[in-house]
Amino acid sequence: MKIGDAVRLRPGSCLRERLEPFADAVGCVVDTYQDDDDDGLRIGVAFPDQVYGFLAPLSADEFVLHPGRPGEPA
Repeated sequence: MKIGDAVRLRPGSCLRERLEPFADAVGCVVDTYQDDDDDGLRIGVAFPDQVYGFLAPLSADEFVLHPGRPGEPA
């Protein structure tokens, strides 16, 4: 995943409850970085209906690429 990619939570993700009301939304990757303890790629995701900021750090493994653009229906 890279900055600018459209993403959504993968089905069955353990983050679905934590990220309500964005659990079924398509967001945009706005930051990527490797965690110091090597837990894998972490990403920051912004969703169109967010009032401010973005959600981070989130495990990239919990997301899948979306073929559309951020803000389109999942």
